[in-house]
Amino acid sequence: SVPEGLHREILFVHDLWLPRDFEPVNHDGEASEIRLRPLEEVIQEILAGDFTLDAGAVMIDGLLRLGAVLPEDTQYLDLLRLLKP
Repeated sequence: SVPEGLHREILFVHDLWLPRDFEPVNHDGEASEIRLRPLEEVIQEILAGDFTLDAGAVMIDGLLRLGAVLPEDTQYLDLLRLLKP
């Protein structure tokens, strides 16, 4: 729910494994910044609401699917709750 009404969209998510020396370039201005971050820092920023709802949902989905955050991790339930606002 947003001030203008109900915002509904479908996000298609794909995993892409890149070489370690790959450096992405923002050509269309869609991303405000591209950074490589430590996992714990990214998790804290997701929980703090520092990403858009879409970006946060995509990152949480990847973290859970790839086993980077496990059910026994302290932030697991907090991240899972963000997928169902």
